[in-house]
Amino acid sequence: MMLPLLASASVKIGDFYYELNAETQTAELVAKSGKYWFYKEVVIPSSVTYEGIDYNVTSIANAAFEECYMTSVTISEGVTKIGNAAFEGCSRLTSVTIPNSVKAIGNSAFYKCSALQSIIIPDGVTTIGEDAFSHCKELTSVSLGSGLTSIGKWAFHMVGITSITFPQSLRVISTRAFEGCQGLTEVVIPDGVTTIGWRAFGNCQNLNTVTVGKGIETMDAGTFEESDNIRNVSIHCNNFIEKDHTLYEGIGRVFLSVGKFVLDEGLTRLGASAFSGCYVYSLTIPSSVTSIGSDAFYYSFCLADIYCYAEQVPETASNAFNVSNYTEATLHVPANAVEAYKSAELWKNFGSIVALTEEDPKPTAISTMEYAPTTYNKAIYDLQGHQLAQPKKGLNIIRMSDGTTKKVIIK
Repeated sequence: MMLPLLASASVKIGDFYYELNAETQTAELVAKSGKYWFYKEVVIPSSVTYEGIDYNVTSIANAAFEECYMTSVTISEGVTKIGNAAFEGCSRLTSVTIPNSVKAIGNSAFYKCSALQSIIIPDGVTTIGEDAFSHCKELTSVSLGSGLTSIGKWAFHMVGITSITFPQSLRVISTRAFEGCQGLTEVVIPDGVTTIGWRAFGNCQNLNTVTVGKGIETMDAGTFEESDNIRNVSIHCNNFIEKDHTLYEGIGRVFLSVGKFVLDEGLTRLGASAFSGCYVYSLTIPSSVTSIGSDAFYYSFCLADIYCYAEQVPETASNAFNVSNYTEATLHVPANAVEAYKSAELWKNFGSIVALTEEDPKPTAISTMEYAPTTYNKAIYDLQGHQLAQPKKGLNIIRMSDGTTKKVIIK
């Protein structure tokens, strides 16, 4: 008579090894046997029998099938976890079936599965780990289940997807999650998402349209870094307003190449560096704004029109418009406030100050921003012709993208 396992042990059943737990009667597939390397089709069973006792297979161990030659994997219902690097480097893998019982896909689980073309993430999966599908360059179709809450860092970095639909359950899109996905043209972030990390959609060169839901609490300034062809953005400005009703510093850098901003009514302050260094050419400021922080428009050379609905001239930092072309831009203000702006420090230096009309853009609960079809600075030089990384005090020569030059004095 065979004695049952006292606690746990690694045993071979068929061509695979399993870590059996006698107390819970569960098994983890370890796959140490060399024969599996050359399998074309692998089926992960829902249970195995050892010495007359059935063990439920609940997980696939870390690196269990790393760099194997299989082309197809079917995971049976009952498995709840796919371990870290479980199928990493399986360069011939084209088909994977994941059951609804799986709750977590581990870090690098399918990293560099370069032949994988499609994947369906079932509703049971709540988390996708770091690098889970990174560098799956042929992966053009991804379906995300309704239970997903978190997408890890680099999870879909450099994959071939052309579209992606996020479930309402999703809360976090981590750093570089979709970086380098050159096929993406549109991204819609659902209302449930609260956090989007740095370069989550960085270097997505064909990304054109972005819609951001109402739930965003944290979005890094570099979220769309190097995604230079974004032309249409729909977003609640309130997503970027702090508790004291101050617009986040650097909001403009979230969508660096987007040039038209319409801010929400209720905002009271433009934060320091709010539009510093971005290509904003048209900005609509609501009547509720009472102050503008330092360097709010620093290094902004595309300014063409600012529509300010504040009847009282906002308290403005002395360097708010430093190193910008605001002296060439047009300021649109309420008719009864034109003279006040014309006599106010800084504001009086606008190229022209005119009364607002009914045709002018108005503050709105939804901010729609469009690409700026204007020129922008390509290089900065001193009077001796030496190229500068940043403007310096005195006279600077700015060469624009259309070949023209401008002279800018920095005090």
